[in-house]
Amino acid sequence: MRLAACALIVRDGRVLLGRRAVARAYYPGVWDLFGGHLLPGESPATALRRELAEELGIEAEVGAAAMVVAEPDPGRHGPGTFHVFRIDHWRGEPALRGGEHTQLGWFSRDEAAALELADPAILGVIGRLLR
Repeated sequence: MRLAACALIVRDGRVLLGRRAVARAYYPGVWDLFGGHLLPGESPATALRRELAEELGIEAEVGAAAMVVAEPDPGRHGPGTFHVFRIDHWRGEPALRGGEHTQLGWFSRDEAAALELADPAILGVIGRLLR
């Protein structure tokens, strides 16, 4: 089973989403939360700190996971669990690094609803964690 950690990065009531590169094996070309898979022996919080540094160049303050969700397409990608963290504080300005994403943007929940998302359930996560 794949284990991953994802960040709902929040600033001024908007969330940071990234458009995945079309060459990605999982969910190519769609908008998604930032994060990634856990390495062996790595905790979700540690994995998320590492992934955000690699993908965005930020040092995030990561607390406890706000929610855990299942892989939205297990038939295609196998079973998986995603630990989702709300991130309100970080050092550095998010900027794309490493080629996993081609765009980033700050979106309200309503603006995110107009995007092609990796999983439409992300809107529920955004709604719940923005409260």
